[in-house]
Amino acid sequence: MIRPAYYTGKRFRAAIGAFLFGRVAQGVANFVLTLWVVRLLASGDYGVYMTLWGMTEMLVPLSSLGLMEAARRFLPELAARGSAVGVRLFIRWTKIARLSILLVWAVGLALAWGTITDWLGFSAAQASHTWQALILAVLVVAFRYSCEMLESLLEQRWSQVVRALHPIGRLVGLAGLLLANQVTLAWILWVEVIVSLACLLLVEWGLIRKLRALPNTDEYRVSVRAVANFSWHLAGANLLQSISCGGAQRLLVARLLGLEVAGLFSFLQQLLFIVSRYMPTQLLANVIRPMLISRLETERGVVSQVMALMWKSNFAIVAASVAVLVVAGDSIIASTISSTLFKYFLINDISFIYFDISFI
Repeated sequence: MIRPAYYTGKRFRAAIGAFLFGRVAQGVANFVLTLWVVRLLASGDYGVYMTLWGMTEMLVPLSSLGLMEAARRFLPELAARGSAVGVRLFIRWTKIARLSILLVWAVGLALAWGTITDWLGFSAAQASHTWQALILAVLVVAFRYSCEMLESLLEQRWSQVVRALHPIGRLVGLAGLLLANQVTLAWILWVEVIVSLACLLLVEWGLIRKLRALPNTDEYRVSVRAVANFSWHLAGANLLQSISCGGAQRLLVARLLGLEVAGLFSFLQQLLFIVSRYMPTQLLANVIRPMLISRLETERGVVSQVMALMWKSNFAIVAASVAVLVVAGDSIIASTISSTLFKYFLINDISFIYFDISFI
């Protein structure tokens, strides 16, 4: 029996086009949103806002415990070699498991919310008006996980459209708050909860439509034991990742240096994140990974060559960047930090922050 090809060159080219368009839209919208929020919120409230988003970022690996990596690993293989029913069952029970873990973390955070906000230095008003960040964290993590499912099926068009709508919707909501003269931390969080819920519903609808249209290829299945073993082996890595992620750094800065410094640190970190995600391997991972996994059993030589090419492209860019920073890093950073942008947007009680990167 000849199985119809699922991860074809035609679908790959279409996915690349949708992916690049979506990422450009996301990058522009996120950049404008970052500049606008830091302009509108007071420095302390902005520090709280970014600290709460740091908590959300920490929940991504903490609620995964290897399940996201297992979906990335097995879903393309199932779509290429298995049945439509098998793919639907795999997605259903992995999503139930992921949501269960996420809800356990959310309930734990809710029960300890007063202790956590005191530890981070929130005022009583900030603590009482930011509990909706827990709802936001659950919605954002669930929304991103469903996007990962679509991207593993090489459905970049729908995934990237919804991903782009997330910051765009937040921008529109922020504009509405500005027109209504209701720009407060609590209202911004409510707007982001509503936008995240809408994006989650949209991506779930797109995923359901895609699963209904999946072709039957073969009877290949992945056992629950194989997925559980794979997830278990990566659970420890996820826990370590949560400790070292940018969100954890924000929480530590808020605790040790205060919320105003955490706001400035998070702003710089966010700009760095926007730039770093456009490294070739980072940028194309969710498009190339499903193609490679679908060919892992039949074309190992091609897979290894593509992996080597992606690694070398990243290394070449990083090496060139490090060379530039060694020569002129201090001057570039000093010029950036002292620019009008930082003075106008961020500086309140903080005169300046200088990052010496000459150690690179």
